[in-house]
Amino acid sequence: MKTIIINASPRKNHNTAQLLKEAQKGAESVGAETEYIDLFDYTFTGCRSCLACKRRDGERNKCFWKDDLSPIVSRILEADAVIIGSPIYFGQPTASFRALWERLAFPVLSYDGAPISYYTGRLNVGFIWTMNATGDYYENGIKPALAVTESTAPMFFHGDVRSYAALDTLQVNDYSKYAMGAFDETAKKAHHEKQFPLDRQECFRMGAELSKWKRYWYSGGSPVKRVSGKFLLTMSGRNLRWSGRFRLQACFLKGGVQIPEKISVRSVKFRAVSCPVCICVFPGLQKKIIFWSG
Repeated sequence: MKTIIINASPRKNHNTAQLLKEAQKGAESVGAETEYIDLFDYTFTGCRSCLACKRRDGERNKCFWKDDLSPIVSRILEADAVIIGSPIYFGQPTASFRALWERLAFPVLSYDGAPISYYTGRLNVGFIWTMNATGDYYENGIKPALAVTESTAPMFFHGDVRSYAALDTLQVNDYSKYAMGAFDETAKKAHHEKQFPLDRQECFRMGAELSKWKRYWYSGGSPVKRVSGKFLLTMSGRNLRWSGRFRLQACFLKGGVQIPEKISVRSVKFRAVSCPVCICVFPGLQKKIIFWSG
C-alpha cells in the first residue's frame, strides 16, 4: 500500500503540515509506505489546456506538460491513496492546491462520454482543510464550496474519500508582532490548546483508514476482469476497482479445516474464458480466495 501526503500550504511546519504529518503517521501505523511532498518546493502551473492528454493517439491518465508537477501526478496515479492538505484563503484552497487538482483530474477526465473517467484503478483520496473560520461560517459558506471539489474525487478515482476541516486555527504564535487586532490571542490559544490535539487524532485516523488493505472474499472461480493491465473483480453484480497491486491469500479446505496459505501474485494463474474475462484457477482445489486491495 502506497500513500502520498501532499502539503499545499506555503508553511512547512504550521497547522496544515502538522495535521498532514499525523495522517502520515496514521498511514504508516497500518503498514503503508508513504511519501511526503511540500508542493511549494516545486515549480509548476495549473492546467495549460494543451489537450495532449485528450489526443486520440495519446496516452491516457498522464499529464504531458514538462514541469515539476507532472512526475508527481504520475506517482499519485500509481499510488493507492493520496491525502492533500491546504489552508483556506478567501474561502478557497491555495492556488497550488488548485493547480495540482487541475493537473491530476483533467488527464483522467473522459470527453468520450460514460464512463466519466479513463482511470481504471482505485485511489483513495483525503482532504485536510485548515482555516481561521469558525463553525457557522464554515458550515454555511466554505463547506459547500469545498464539497464541489470533494465530490469529483470518487467520480474520477473510484476510491474512498475522506475530508476533515480544522477550524479557528492559530495563525501565529505571537499576535503582538502582527497587525491582527481583530483577534483575541488568549481565546485563540485556549481554543488551539483544547481543539488541535483532537484535530491531530482525526487526521491520524484518516491516514489509517485510507491506507488499510481492504479485504474481499470470493469463492473459487469468481470472475476476474483484466482491463488495461488492471484487475477488476466482480461480486454480486458490484464492481470493485483498484490499481492492480494486491495481496492474495487462499484458504484451502482440507477435512473441514481452513488452512491459510500465502500465494504471491505472480503464482496466480488465469485461464481465459471469454475475453476479457478470466477465471482465477488453482488446479484440483476448491477454496475461498481473499483479495486485499492496495
